[in-house]
Amino acid sequence: MLRRHGLIEPYATPLEAMGAVFAVQTQYAASLPMALAVRTHGLKAGWHKKLAQNDLVKSWTLRHTLHAQSASDHDLFLAAAGQRMFDRYVQFMTRSGALDEKTLREMMDGILVALERGPLTRPEIHEHVPAWKEISWTGWGADVMGLAYLGKVKLLITDGGPTQFALHTAEAELEREEATQELVRRYFSNYGPATYADFNYWTGLPAGLTKAAFEAVKPELTPVEIEGIKGQRWVYRPEVTEDVPKVKLLAKFDPLTMGHKDKSLFLPEKYRTQVIRIAGQIEAAVLINGQMAGTWRLTRKGKGGEITVEPFTKIAKARFPAIEREARRVGKALGLNPIGVKTVSLD
Repeated sequence: MLRRHGLIEPYATPLEAMGAVFAVQTQYAASLPMALAVRTHGLKAGWHKKLAQNDLVKSWTLRHTLHAQSASDHDLFLAAAGQRMFDRYVQFMTRSGALDEKTLREMMDGILVALERGPLTRPEIHEHVPAWKEISWTGWGADVMGLAYLGKVKLLITDGGPTQFALHTAEAELEREEATQELVRRYFSNYGPATYADFNYWTGLPAGLTKAAFEAVKPELTPVEIEGIKGQRWVYRPEVTEDVPKVKLLAKFDPLTMGHKDKSLFLPEKYRTQVIRIAGQIEAAVLINGQMAGTWRLTRKGKGGEITVEPFTKIAKARFPAIEREARRVGKALGLNPIGVKTVSLD
């Protein structure tokens, strides 16, 4: 799994790295370059500007949260779950009775008309369709989320500034059940060994929607058991060897952290609450020898920055050069130079 994630040998391009993890959670804009920096050779600030406009899509997908992924993987997920997510969105928006479905769809159509002129910020969208100003939860996407589930709207990936929305055309080539089966294969290939519960956690989809697909693909999966961890797991096309990286700096909401409901493969249970925080916060983690050994935070300082490492237990001095090297990778991806590293003392 770690090799497939680019944590043993980084990928040549960010698109290859993105495909390996399927999607990167991005409600924090910096999480995307941080997650790709650790998985891509020499990722530099502004990397996304070299991609074609539709190579990457940022939208609400896995677990109903913002993710960036390749356009083809975005199409795959929407084919598997987009219509169901849209139906749930309509139910949520109309359940109070203050907004009926006909009016909701008219307001959504108004957004599409406005975006025909080009990308717009949320306030600009609301100026074109004033009815959205009266709706709660628009800051969380209530205005554009339904259109995103239908594959008609996306968020632009930028270096900062106000969030911009643009028209998008998803191309679903598979029927829902076939797409869901392919999603099962992709997950157990890139995140296996894992359980069926892990798969449902990762997707955010209920068992009722995925059980038939899992059972259909199950004969293609290899069952495995992991010493010291209860329960049977599966993997699709297992690797012959599984190395571990000496040191890696994982981003907030990193795909590796978010890939399993049971995180004991990489995160010792006694340290779980130091990474999995209240209110759904997932800290950036220090990965040493394949295990999370601490958390880290970045503080920007002028044109550079400083990474503060908070270890769970004392980190051997021999690991510090590797931590500093990984910190420079993060800084390079964010355009920050120099990058310093300090470690919180456990004394």
